[in-house]
Amino acid sequence: MSTQPQYNHAVLADAELVSLYRRTGDLQTLGDLYQRYMDLVYGVCLTYYKEPERAKDSVMQIFEELITKLKKTRGRKL
Repeated sequence: MSTQPQYNHAVLADAELVSLYRRTGDLQTLGDLYQRYMDLVYGVCLTYYKEPERAKDSVMQIFEELITKLKKTRGRKL
């Protein structure tokens, strides 16, 4: 049986998810947060690259960067 508290990520605010991710390092938490904005990130990448596959790759790269940068950065800017 798990001793970690379970959170309903759907009801947590973005800042709460960031804080939870920083405390736990749980990639599911970060993934749930990123999922909220993935379509928007994809749209921006597609606007710049004009190639769907390249835009998808960029969306994944951004997520991978967030894994480390979010743990290091404490301010509002990444």
